[in-house]
Amino acid sequence: MEELEKKIMEFQFLRSGLEQLELKEREVTEAKLEIETALNSIKELKNLKSKKDALINFGAGTYVKGEIKPSNKILVRIGAGVVVEKGLEDAINIMEERLKNMENTLKRIRDEKEKVIISLELLKEDIENMQKKGKR
Repeated sequence: MEELEKKIMEFQFLRSGLEQLELKEREVTEAKLEIETALNSIKELKNLKSKKDALINFGAGTYVKGEIKPSNKILVRIGAGVVVEKGLEDAINIMEERLKNMENTLKRIRDEKEKVIISLELLKEDIENMQKKGKR
């Protein structure tokens, strides 16, 4: 019975790990979507020839009407709360690199999830077999 309990505990541990991976996958997916949105907006700004009306997000579902003027510079967060002015091409390159990193992170998470799922399935079979043997 000790072996069965050990397998059940291992199963619960792996299941918890899978839940954490799924949570991380959702967080990274949301971050990736945010980067894609920013990247598309920067590309639109690059092609902007005249002023354009816009809604500026103030957070918590509040917006203010404003204008976006053609510009060849944008402020980009580079980490640790630091924001620097960059040319649009540089900003696009930074965002594309971030997007690539997010895609790589998602792939690693999904690969790890797949391994955990396979381990869970094998453990489940072991547990079921051990329980059947114990009932005989």
